[in-house]
Amino acid sequence: ELLASSGFLSRPAELLGSRGYGLPQATEWQQLESESSQRQKQLKRLTGDLDKEVRALLGPERAKEIAANEANLKQMGDHLRALHKASGGLQLP
Repeated sequence: ELLASSGFLSRPAELLGSRGYGLPQATEWQQLESESSQRQKQLKRLTGDLDKEVRALLGPERAKEIAANEANLKQMGDHLRALHKASGGLQLP
């Protein structure tokens, strides 16, 4: 279901119910944004469900390793963002 639901990421015309491809026309943008938002929410829910199911299958030692790796990645990300900001890098809202 996750793979089937993610096809729109490479084929945005699928969201419009058309068989075309390429850039949407001006009149299609609102429909595209609405449908894309709904699909993104569905994908987020599906990936969250899959993550929970997979983690439930892991042994305690493996789950502990993954949690430690995730904590390390968060710490590195925070550090890199701080370095980027300190060097005057572009800040997005």
